[in-house]
Amino acid sequence: MKIIFASLIFTLGLFTSAFGQIKAAKNEMALYNYPKAIEILHQFIQKADPDTKGEATLLMADCYRLQNDMQDARAWYFRAIKLGHTEPLTYFYYAKALRACGDYETAKNVF
Repeated sequence: MKIIFASLIFTLGLFTSAFGQIKAAKNEMALYNYPKAIEILHQFIQKADPDTKGEATLLMADCYRLQNDMQDARAWYFRAIKLGHTEPLTYFYYAKALRACGDYETAKNVF
């Protein structure tokens, strides 16, 4: 019983920490401090589990897009799509990044 309780507390601690880092990155984005948000997200993605990595990857792509760094935005949107973020807006921003990088044919297929 003690082992189950201890593992539950440990899991909750990791879960809370993960959402704390994502929340911190979102707060930095709200302040237009994209380089700091990218730094937080890079650290998080390196040690994140697959369930929460997708949201952080999408936030990372948004940070690069909002900084007008379309090369990196294109790469991160591609990763987000591979991780299962298939909302239409994700594809839209991915296609815009492709178009901005001069990859018109691929952008046309994604649009």
